[in-house]
Amino acid sequence: MIDIEKCRAGAEYICKKTDLRPKIAIILGSGLGELTKQLSSPVKIKYTDIPGFAKCTNKAHEGALYVGKLDGVPAALFSGRYHYYEGHGFDVMGNVIGTMKFAGIEKLVITNAVGAINPAYAIGDFVLIKDHIKLAAESPVRGNGDSELGDRFFDMSDAYSKELREKVKASAEALGESMHEGVYFFASGPQYETPAEIRAFSLLGGDVVGMSCVPEAIAAAYCGIKTVGISCVTNMAAGISKNKLSDADVIDVTKKMSERFKKLIIRIVKDIDAV
Repeated sequence: MIDIEKCRAGAEYICKKTDLRPKIAIILGSGLGELTKQLSSPVKIKYTDIPGFAKCTNKAHEGALYVGKLDGVPAALFSGRYHYYEGHGFDVMGNVIGTMKFAGIEKLVITNAVGAINPAYAIGDFVLIKDHIKLAAESPVRGNGDSELGDRFFDMSDAYSKELREKVKASAEALGESMHEGVYFFASGPQYETPAEIRAFSLLGGDVVGMSCVPEAIAAAYCGIKTVGISCVTNMAAGISKNKLSDADVIDVTKKMSERFKKLIIRIVKDIDAV
């Protein structure tokens, strides 16, 4: 359940720390925190100082909010995120999104590292999320009724905004980047999936699998924040490749993709700013 009072207090705290009022926020996934270095005159705020936020326990996630200008566009960069496998409930992810809403965020770019289920994908590819599958029962807005954040029953058919996806595809094309468009399958982790699970996910329509993104996208849909999700393929899912899965390999691939990723996100932010 999103704690509305904590979200309001969190937004007030952030707004006292900076005069910038960005309309765009970016959640940076595993190994993708380098983008914060591209901000001009950033203000850094530790998550643990923000009401309603918690400590990140994944070493690949810094756990800090940066507010500054990204190639001239005011932006809020969330360097790191929370995961269910850390012991956090979905409500913690929901509080982050609710805080964004009260702070004036209107558009959200979610990034993450994923394993490829679709054999047509390859390590190093970008995937634009067009939809997701979540079999876990928990929801970040369970227990929240109609409120100033959103209505209890809300539509998810455009959770990953088609309008923004079209802009992202144009941004990628302008940079000469190819980009798949696929379905993200949410797995709770922290263990990687079994080959049998991956075969099942494929039969259900999943193209990539990951342990994040979906709680945030659900909360954003509840809050009326236009959202787009971009995944970096860091490994082939279990059974697709004979290699054993490793977190170290995931981080290594995201580092290698860092320059391409930074250029892509900067271009995307410029292009969706006017939407």
